[in-house]
Formats: sequence, structure tokens, C-alpha cells
Amino acid sequence: MNLLAPGALALAAVAIPIVALYILKMRRPPRVVPSTFLWEQALHDVQANAPWQRLRPNLLLLLQVLAVAALVLALARPFVLRAAAARGDVVAVLDASALMGATDVAPSRFAAAKARIGALIDGLPPDDVMSIVLMARQPHVLIAQSGDHGALHAALDRAATTYETPDPAAALNVAMALARGGKHASLFVYTAAGDPTAAPPLLPGVQVEDHQITLGAGLRDLGIVAFAASRDPDGTVTVLTRVANLGRRYVAGDLVLDAATGDPSNLSWRAQVDLRPLGLAPGASQVLTRARLPTGTVAVRAHLQAADGGAIDDLAADDHAWAVVPTVGPRRVLLVTPGNGFLQLALSLAPGVHVDTVAPDAYNASAARCADLVAFDSYLPSTLPAASVLAVAPPVGRRSPMGLAVSAPVAVTGLQAGDDPLGLLADTGEDAAPIDYANPLSVPSWGYAVLRSRGTAPGAASAPVLVAGQNGTRREAVLGFSLFNTTWVLQPGFPILMGHLLDYLAPPATGLTGVYRPGDPVTPNLAPCASSVSIVTPDGTRAAAAPSQPFVGASQPGLYTVEQQTPGGARRGLFAVNPFPAPPAIQPARTSGGASAPAASAAGAEVPFELAPFVAAVALLILSGEWWVAARRR
Repeated sequence: MNLLAPGALALAAVAIPIVALYILKMRRPPRVVPSTFLWEQALHDVQANAPWQRLRPNLLLLLQVLAVAALVLALARPFVLRAAAARGDVVAVLDASALMGATDVAPSRFAAAKARIGALIDGLPPDDVMSIVLMARQPHVLIAQSGDHGALHAALDRAATTYETPDPAAALNVAMALARGGKHASLFVYTAAGDPTAAPPLLPGVQVEDHQITLGAGLRDLGIVAFAASRDPDGTVTVLTRVANLGRRYVAGDLVLDAATGDPSNLSWRAQVDLRPLGLAPGASQVLTRARLPTGTVAVRAHLQAADGGAIDDLAADDHAWAVVPTVGPRRVLLVTPGNGFLQLALSLAPGVHVDTVAPDAYNASAARCADLVAFDSYLPSTLPAASVLAVAPPVGRRSPMGLAVSAPVAVTGLQAGDDPLGLLADTGEDAAPIDYANPLSVPSWGYAVLRSRGTAPGAASAPVLVAGQNGTRREAVLGFSLFNTTWVLQPGFPILMGHLLDYLAPPATGLTGVYRPGDPVTPNLAPCASSVSIVTPDGTRAAAAPSQPFVGASQPGLYTVEQQTPGGARRGLFAVNPFPAPPAIQPARTSGGASAPAASAAGAEVPFELAPFVAAVALLILSGEWWVAARRR
């Protein structure tokens, strides 16, 4: 026998004042009598009421204490497990969340739930049918309205846990739909996550007898609830881990950190780059930071283990986590130029940038299709590509494809900063840049006059010579002077300016570093001209992905590799999927009555049967007997 409200046992203290009434001395006024012979019985009463004397046997006291004990036990809601009645249209809903893999119920919660459903199948009457629904992110009907015991057992054997967050409301909607065809329906919900609070209302005319069986008690669960990596300005890597005790008991162990280097398709793991002992009480959490991992680190993983290297708790699903280190991906720049080594060198100095060069007469739209940035030197086509555009010394004209006017070159004495909200002139030394001639530019509505020229005459108005901004869906920049008219290209400031322009026009892709849980759709960062995309899962399975659609097959935790085939070769990147638990979901499970359910066993399909009404009836009988005894003594 177990209790649904064990806290009510504290009311047993009510018996203390009842007993006290029988041991406290009664205060009687003194009287003078001629003889004590007739007062012998009164003397016995005085002795019985002497303080702190051993209690004499008293039937009334015994009955009163028994009545209090029975009433307190009734308030504690005792229950026993009994076989659940399964008849009519029987629907079993099986929670497939990772929490069902906990081993606080031997051999696991999920195995115990399957054993209980198996007992339901064996006890199913010949004329009744049964359906089994797997509660996952999307409910899955394992078998529908079948009376074949063999087929039911075979469908149950196919059930397996997932790392995805289940949807109780959707599963119960499916279960109710399966139960609508029968005159009587029995619903059994086996879960470790508590009541399905979003259960649909029962339909008129459909009788549903529902039973919720919650498995597990006393869970030991130390889990990784957050894990992230960042790259510092000096190239080193910092890792942040948050560990929480999501169970009911104190857990101690070690947090081990591993680091990976190399190409995403062939990672080289360095084990145990850090080890931190920790111990947490239920509900407590701790944040651990590891800084200055090597610059070549591209991914990290963490796992919890006991001090002896074994399993640390009852739930292994949240003992591991992975994170991708932000790494600048490759960028392709197409330089259309009659020959400008200064510009080509300045663009190629940025990390991960590959510059392809083509002459103006050989340029066509297909050549620019795969570029992240197209730079035009002393040339502009009639139609601009879809990629970002950098125009250097564009042809003179009142109308240009970029929507601004380019004036004829004029003599200037230098350069000065203009309106630079984009931060393109940081550390470029533009004030000291020598220049002879520049082409004044008009400023369109989408652009900023980032850089201006200084005129030759004192007080002459300055003119824009660098315009940049967002023109619709494309970022554009126009530099209004030839690189052969300045020695700025020989100074460190000019490559810095080109680096700023490159980062603005074609921002470096750092891979997918967001938080993804199993089942979440993932949209990879794809190259403009990727001909095919494939995803390699943690177990090595390769799955094709549509370039225009998110990938929905990330159902298992771990590192995934994104492979893109481009004209320049294969591009590979990583993203991590983690089963980070939501702390509110890891709570003591609730039954439909609102109290904690008992630990489950695999003996059979059983549900709690409350004994409180019967115990309360016994208490009433005892009180009636106590009243009868007291009345007879008067």
C-alpha cells in the first residue's frame, strides 16, 4: 500500500492533546468529610489522574486514538495497485520521449511501459480491439483497432524512444479518434512527463475510461542544459557549459571536455582537454567556463561521467552535448578587371577568400552566379548580377546600372571621412592617403557618402568618392577613383579598407552555431551556386537535402556535416543537435487526481485504487462505538 498525500500524516499530532487529557491531573477543591470509607472509588480516580502517571487501560482512549489514526490515514489517500479493466475500444498511448529511457525503473521506464501494454494485450477479450499510439513530436499509430494479439505484440516491439519533444495533445487527439468507433473505450496513457494537459474534450456519446500510468520515482539526473563555444579575437576558443540537477537526489561526478580539429569530414578529436569535478543538489545548477582552447578547434563536445568513468545517473540522454565553434567559411570573389594586381592582392588578403579574375570582354552573367561578391574594375555591365557588387573607378556617365552618376575625374589633394555608419573607414588612415584625381559620385537614396575628396582650392567643396549601402536585396559600394592615381594602395590602410568592404558586402559565413534540438528544422548556409547538398548524420548516414528547403531529418543528437558541391569544389560545414531538456518538463509526474503517482513495475497493467473512502467508513464506525461506550458509562 502507498500514499498519494503522505503529508497528511502530520495531522496524527492531533492525538497528543487527546492523550494529554487522560494524564493531566484534575484540579478538585478540598472538602472535609467525616469518613473516607464511602469515598474509596473517588480516591482511585484521583490516583488515575495524577500527573505523568502510567496510563491505565482505558477503552475510550483506545477508541479515540484509533478513530484519529483512521481519519488521518484517510486524508493521506492510501491506494493499492490493481489490474486495470480493458474492454471495448482499448487505446494505449506510449510516451516515446528520451526521459522514458531512464533506468530508475528496471530495466528502463520504456521497457516497463511496454511490458504493461503487453499485459493489456494478453488480457484483451476476444471481441474487443486495441490501438497503440506512440507519443512523439508527431504521433505515430503503431497499429489501429486490431484484435490480433500477435499483430499487437509485433507492433509494440517496433516502438522505440526518440530524442524529440513529444506532443501530448496531438497524441491524445489521435487516440480519441481511434476510440470513437466503439460503444465503450478505455484509454491508457503511459508517460514519464506528467499529465497531457492539452487533452481534447470527450465527445458526446463516447464513453472513455481513462487511466494515466506514470513511471519512475527517485530519478538521479545530472544533465547538460546549455553548451556553447565562441572564438575570441585572438583566435582561441572559449567554451561555456551549464549543468543542472534535474532529478530528486544529489549527484556528483566529472564534466569532461573534448576538442576537434581538422576538416569537418574527418575530424581529429583530442580527448579530455579539460576535466571538472562537480556535485549538485536537486534543483541546483552550475556554469563552467573553459578558455583558450587551440585556435584550430572547430568543434567541442562534453559529457558527464562518474568519478570511476561509468554512468553518472539514471538518464544518459542528457549527459552529452556538442557545439560548433564559429569558423569563417570560404568566400568567392569574382574580379572583373583589365589587369589590376593591387586590387586582386588587397581582396585576397582576407582569410578564406578566393579571388577569380576575368577580363571584361569575357565576363557573362553565368560567371558571376557562384560568386559571393563581384568586383568590377573600370567596367560595369548593363545588368548587374544578383550578388553583392563593388565597383572601382566605374565608367563616367550620368546614368549607370548602379543608379548614381559618375562625373569626370577632377584634381584633388586628399581624402577625408564622410558619413560612415557602417564603420568602413576604421583604421584605414584615409586622411593621410595621397591621391591626384578622383571621380565625384552622386549619392543615391540607398547609399552613404562614406569617403569624400578634398579640393585643390582652399574652401572648395568636397565630393563623395566612396558610396556604400543596401540597394534593395543587394549590397553595393562604388569607389570613385582609379587605384593607379594614388599611392594609398602601397600603405596598410588600403588593404584594411578592402577588408572592411569585403566583410560588409559579403559577410563571412560562420556556419550554424544556433541551438537545435532533435526534430527541429535546420536551414544550412548554402553557397549561391551549390549544385547539390547532402547532410551526413552522426551515425554516418548520408541524406540528400533540398537547397531551397530546411533539413528536417536531424532526429538524433550529435554533429552533422553539411556538404555542398560547387564549381570550386566541395564546401563542408558543421551544425550541432543537442537534447537539451527543458527543466519544467522534468518534474514529478501527476496523475489525473493531481498527486504524485507511484513508481511503476513491469508486472502488469495496473492503476491506483484509492482506499480513502473505506478507511473513512472505518473511522466513522470507531467513533460510533466510542459514543456507545461513553453513553453506557454514564
